[in-house]
Amino acid sequence: MKFKPKKLSRVAILPTLFTLGNLLCGFGALTYAVKGNYLQAAQLVFVGMVVFDGLDGLIARATKSASQFGAQLDSLADVVTFGIAPAFLAYSIIHRTGTHFISYKFTFVICAFYVACAALRLARYNVETGKGFDAHEYFAGLPTPGAAGMLMAIIIFHEEPDLPYNVYRSEIIPLLLPFVTLILAFLMVSRMRYMHPLNRLIKSKHRFMQLVQITLVVLLMYFRTEETLIVAFLVYTLSGPFTFLVRLFPKYRTQPKLTGEPESH
Repeated sequence: MKFKPKKLSRVAILPTLFTLGNLLCGFGALTYAVKGNYLQAAQLVFVGMVVFDGLDGLIARATKSASQFGAQLDSLADVVTFGIAPAFLAYSIIHRTGTHFISYKFTFVICAFYVACAALRLARYNVETGKGFDAHEYFAGLPTPGAAGMLMAIIIFHEEPDLPYNVYRSEIIPLLLPFVTLILAFLMVSRMRYMHPLNRLIKSKHRFMQLVQITLVVLLMYFRTEETLIVAFLVYTLSGPFTFLVRLFPKYRTQPKLTGEPESH
């Protein structure tokens, strides 16, 4: 029996363009980083995260055009924008001054490990996620946009020229980045539970005080953008280990099903 290749007949234009926009943001971030424009590079990663990656799935589901092609293309774009670009930026910041107690080779290993974990995280998600994945509210492992957002928030805080405490930013952040990058890599391939922020925000009904809290965060983002970004992503990053520790107690073990967690038989 001859193998007959499966041909792709039709492609949803609008969500595909948004996914490609995410990919191009990652490529643009790399070009900015090569030129030493680290602030613009980190900001471009956020554009890819919020504008393009945040909307392509919503558009696909709203237009009922979600497909395996779109899912695979989205993961390829995410590898560049949330894997390669953040790792390259972190590597560049760590050794920009030329002096660091961690060698170039070891820093390369850490950042390469981050890229590998991002790719493995995305591949595992594609394999384990069923057709009804958009209904789930939790991820297994830190999502790649969350890991990239944590790194980019730190880099934006480090690079923004108008912020105070220059000494702490210029000296401490490059020392912390290798450890942060390594921890984020492990969290991506872990099985810790992470909330799906977009699904929870859009699909769930919220209490009045939660609306007040969201409004407060938006206002803080407007007035103190860099600090708010770091706090927000730090809270999200730590929510996985915190939930893991809470679940060690028997009465907290019952949790909603994870996105990408296969059905039990």
